[in-house]
Parts: sequence; C-alpha cells; structure tokens
Amino acid sequence: MKPALKKIKERVESKIDALLIVSSGDAPDPNMRYYAEMDEIVSGVFYWNLKGTPFVVVSDSKHSAGVRKIKRKTRDTPYELICKAGGKRIGYNANYISINRLKSLKKKLKGVKFIDVSEELTLVRSIKMPSELKEMKKASSLTKRAFKIAEESVLAERKELELFADLTSFYYKKGAQLAFDPIVASGKNTLYIHTNATNKKMKSSDTVIVDMGAKWNGYCSDFTETYCVNPNKARYELLETVGMANAYARDLVCPGMTAGDLCLAVKDFFGKQAEYWPYGLGHGVGVEIHEYPSLSLNSNHVLEKGMVFTIEPGLAVPGVGGARLEHTGVLTSKGFKIL
Repeated sequence: MKPALKKIKERVESKIDALLIVSSGDAPDPNMRYYAEMDEIVSGVFYWNLKGTPFVVVSDSKHSAGVRKIKRKTRDTPYELICKAGGKRIGYNANYISINRLKSLKKKLKGVKFIDVSEELTLVRSIKMPSELKEMKKASSLTKRAFKIAEESVLAERKELELFADLTSFYYKKGAQLAFDPIVASGKNTLYIHTNATNKKMKSSDTVIVDMGAKWNGYCSDFTETYCVNPNKARYELLETVGMANAYARDLVCPGMTAGDLCLAVKDFFGKQAEYWPYGLGHGVGVEIHEYPSLSLNSNHVLEKGMVFTIEPGLAVPGVGGARLEHTGVLTSKGFKIL
C-alpha cells in the first residue's frame, strides 16, 4: 500500500469505511494529486473502499501503479462503480465539493452517510514523507537560483514587469511550473502584502521585495528576499530588523510549539515596531502553496516534526518601505532546516 494511503487509512478508518475525492476543472482538489498520485491535479473521481483497491475515474492522466484507473465513459460511470465498490460511511472533502454536487451524490447513492474528513486529509498531508521532501528541495533549489536573476535586475534598476517576465521565463525553461505568480514590488508598492508588478523602475534607494516559488512534480516552494542597493539609515535598520526576526524565529521554533506562541514571540521581538507587521508569520507548503499549518497569532496548530512551512516576518513602515524575508523549511528534531 502506498504510504499516503496507509497514513490516511490509519487516521480515518474508525469513522468511515470508504473515501471519496471529487475534483473538477473549476475546483481542482489537491488531494487528488496526493492520494491518487496523479501527475497533476485533474478533474475526476477517486474512490476507495478501505477494504479494497482504490480507483480513479478520469479522462486521461498518469497515475500511481497502486491505484486502478478507469477511463470515463459516461456521466453515471463513477456512481455505478462506487455502488459496486460498496461503502455505507463515505468520507469526503467538504472544502472542494459544491453543495449541489453533494446533493447529487446523496440522491444517487441512497442509504449512504457522508462524513466530512477534510481536516484529516489536510493533517495527513502536513507531515511530509522523504519522497515529498526530495521534490520540495528541487523546487526550492530552482527558486534560490532565480534570485540571482532578481539581484542582477535590481542592480540594473530595471522595471518590475521586466523582472516578473524574466522570472516566469526562467521557471518554465527549467521544466518547472509557478507555485504562484511572482511578486515584484518596489518603493511604495512594498507596503502591500500582495501587489501586481508594474512598469515602475526599481530605484537603488528603494526597498524591492521579490516573493516567488517553483512547483516541481506537484510540490511547491516559497521564498522572499528584500533588496535595497543604496539604503538610507531607516531602510538599513528596517532590513536589519526583519533579518534578525527571521533568524530569531528559525532558531526558536521546535516540535511541540504552537504556531500562535511562535508568532507571539516574534511580535515581542519586534516590540513597538510590531504595529507595522500586518500579516502572519508563515504557512504550510506542499502540493498547495498555502496549507496546514497556519502560522498566525491566533493559531493553535501544533508544529510537528516533518512539517514543511514558511517563516516570513516582515514590516511595512509608511514613509520608509516594506521588507520581508521568507524561507521554506522542514521542522526536524533539531529545529528548522531550510530546504
């Protein structure tokens, strides 16, 4: 049995006897990629009577040898196969299925109890296996290489959009996908968490934030650097403070700590400047660019060995600029290890 399937079975078999994942073009479920080991997130149905062999019904896609593939023929085929496979307590992912689709399932599969196991699906994915870490290290390696392009572009005071185009081209030429559209922001644009690249030139006296990540074999990375070629005193101190906050958080985090406690420690580290910290400390990364755990002040998520997440403290100071420093890393028994 594939490791991912073994992990989810151990977690849910006491409450369900079958697992259903429905993925559509307008709401592709990343769990299809993870549990069926598809080559990409696709439209289709994954079903597994926990006592039998899982199968997927899709139009066409490569998939794991441990999952039986059935090519879609008619609209009713998946339901007929599910009925044949059996299961009276079917677990499903409420985050990626519409109310109308669920009503349709209940109508077609009479006498079945549907149980939301979205939390269990997410928790299982949060602890990364060695094979996943391998893919994420590759994605991280590509992203680190892309920062060389960013540095050269900032030094040349090129336009934000020019750098955006160069970064996008780099990833595609290397055979990778974008984990998300790169964020290139300079000057006043650095005060915003998310912003689109513009035709604005990146001045050497301004801070420039470059936030980007690659997706390699379905797994993401996420890193951010802040540049300022000729900083004044205020911007120099801004970069120094954010850099120290990042190092402080990476040194402090350990298995068993809650995400909220880690964020509170960083808030205390910032002191009065914490009023200029407008977002969370980080987020989980995997087949999705944002997944469990959430590193925010009100988060009670327990950080565990094997979790991959970002640490990205930052400040946005009006009249000075914004700065962020972000690393994707895995939590080990010895602490946070940058991928």
